[in-house]
Amino acid sequence: MLRSSDEIRFKILEELRKSTINSFFQLTRLVGTSFITIKNNCLALEKYGFIEITKIDKDNSPSKKTSFKISITDEGLRFLENIKQKKGDMK
Repeated sequence: MLRSSDEIRFKILEELRKSTINSFFQLTRLVGTSFITIKNNCLALEKYGFIEITKIDKDNSPSKKTSFKISITDEGLRFLENIKQKKGDMK
């Protein structure tokens, strides 16, 4: 099923609201889309200020591989709640 970028970004924000994610791959499983789609949408959400992506150097990572901590910002939480309210108003 083809989903819009808005739907994917909304799902990413919902997953990040639940907890901080430690990899793009983890988000691919949770959201159900490809790695490149997740990464591109996360980069766009970061530009909007809705999420924060922190690179964890392999020397500081338990897996000894470079990884990323992805978390929702306060602005992202406000945006998500605003969207949820608008969806509720449309019903």
